[in-house]
Amino acid sequence: MEQEVNGDDTIAIDSVLECDVRRQDLLNKEKEISEKLQLEENKNDPNLCAEMQRVYADLETIEADKAVSRAAKILSGLGFSPSDQKKPTKGRQIYL
Repeated sequence: MEQEVNGDDTIAIDSVLECDVRRQDLLNKEKEISEKLQLEENKNDPNLCAEMQRVYADLETIEADKAVSRAAKILSGLGFSPSDQKKPTKGRQIYL
């Protein structure tokens, strides 16, 4: 799958990570549930706790903890040095 990234102030490695829609959706869901669980009325909500466990299981299944190293490997394959991977994409066209 080819995807063009429009240049902006986002660093290159973050641009690659944002392309992993499944991972991003799960991280957003984790944050949403976590915020709900912070509310006193939801602290022990079994449905929210079960949903959070499913999110964690899905993150583990997709090996989300390895996403940064995979993104770095992709960028390296495209000729980005480790320092270039930390620079904004502004002024560059990146094709993934």
